[in-house]
Parts: sequence; C-alpha cells; structure tokens
Amino acid sequence: MGAKTKSVREQVFERDNYTCQKCGQRDCEIDIHHIRPRARGGKNTLDNLVTWCKKCHRRFHIVYGIDY
Repeated sequence: MGAKTKSVREQVFERDNYTCQKCGQRDCEIDIHHIRPRARGGKNTLDNLVTWCKKCHRRFHIVYGIDY
C-alpha cells in the first residue's frame, strides 16, 4: 500500500514551520487553533487551522471566553 498519510495536524505544523503564527516563537509547545471555531461551523481543514504556542492559545481563549 501507499505511504502513510500525514494528519491534518502535522500538515498544519509543517506548513507553519512549527512556529507560533501569533507571536513568532519557535522551539516551544505548540497547539492548533481553529480560526473559525468548531462551535460556529469551523472545520478541521488546513485553511481553518493555524499553529499557535500554548501561551498565545490559552490567552486568546481566556480573553474571548471561548472554551477549548
């Protein structure tokens, strides 16, 4: 059979060069952030996902009161 397909998560990390797209930090713990929240119809697709560090991701959800 063919080579194992990369997960969407891994594709996002690679596309974003394992770098937080909010603060630019590298070599840190990273997360996937949904641009349009899943609760509002956002999908797990490359065009709706972005790499953020855990700190930026947590801060965003606290500020906007959105669970993740």
